[in-house]
Amino acid sequence: MRAGVPGIKRTDRMELEPPSFYPAVYSADPRDLTASTFTSLSSGGKKTLFKCCFAIAIHRIASELNAALPQLLIIDSPMKNISERENRDQFEGFYQMVYELKADELASTQIMLIDKEYFAPTPESSLAVESRHMQPDSNEHEPLIRYYRGK
Repeated sequence: MRAGVPGIKRTDRMELEPPSFYPAVYSADPRDLTASTFTSLSSGGKKTLFKCCFAIAIHRIASELNAALPQLLIIDSPMKNISERENRDQFEGFYQMVYELKADELASTQIMLIDKEYFAPTPESSLAVESRHMQPDSNEHEPLIRYYRGK
């Protein structure tokens, strides 16, 4: 809900069924038997965002329980196939959620976001954010792996 994943409502229910414990989100309407899952979501962008939210949820639970989980969360391309211009609410909702969690529940978790567009936290935020633009064949905007050149 917080991330603005389309079609997910506050009244929906979520189940984690063994043995996989993958999430399934069901409508509150008992007549609607469809579930939103990793495999049933039709949109590639929505599916990616759903998976990112699941990874964040795992880190939130681990933080709350002081469970053994690396305090590093790498989220690569959460806005895959989602236009930051046409789906502005979804784009901003996801990033605002991540920044809010980083400032609170996930303060000790290092979060690396890799995406095609940068959405900065609000000026009131006290988060220390580092942004880096990368291009594969650029000396000015070096790629993540500096010695790698080419496509």
